[in-house]
Amino acid sequence: GVQDLGGGNFYPDNNQGPDGPSAPEPGDDDEGEDPLEKQKCLIEQALEKKRDDLAKEIANQIKTKSDWERVEYGASIFQRQNGEIVVSALFRGDCESVGLPVPASGSSLRLIGTVHNHTRCTSERGNRSYIDGDYFADRDAVNSGVANENELSSYILSSDDGTLYEFDYEDGETTARPGPGSPQAKDAESQCNTST
Repeated sequence: GVQDLGGGNFYPDNNQGPDGPSAPEPGDDDEGEDPLEKQKCLIEQALEKKRDDLAKEIANQIKTKSDWERVEYGASIFQRQNGEIVVSALFRGDCESVGLPVPASGSSLRLIGTVHNHTRCTSERGNRSYIDGDYFADRDAVNSGVANENELSSYILSSDDGTLYEFDYEDGETTARPGPGSPQAKDAESQCNTST
């Protein structure tokens, strides 16, 4: 089933929710900036922050499992058509994989993220790596239309050091980027500067 981790509702389309940015006031835009593009960027940034926060919560839930260094656990993050973000239950796999839910084709849910740990069993293939199986699962979700390649991220919790890594499906990025909460994480704030 799908559960709400208590993060509240997120309304990216109408900007009326507690987590969504408010529309810019007339005259508030900086010279040379397109206010609609900036607004779109701020909405995307809020969605990414919400997804990152949920990924951290899921990673913390995984770490509470006594066997998390030997067994993969994971959950999926979805967005409903109304903008609400919900999370699946935490699933238990085996030493090398965990099956994660994806929406059925035509569903009102869209997959925006997956979170799972890599165990010591996968160390040879890269405990911190976005391995082929991870990429192919994301590709299948995008190709079936239940995920948007520009919005889908996979978060991998390394059992080597407990670090959560983020991988964006967009551009086929397969290099570990320190995930949310890490000092090396990307500064999303600078991404909304649309000045020319």
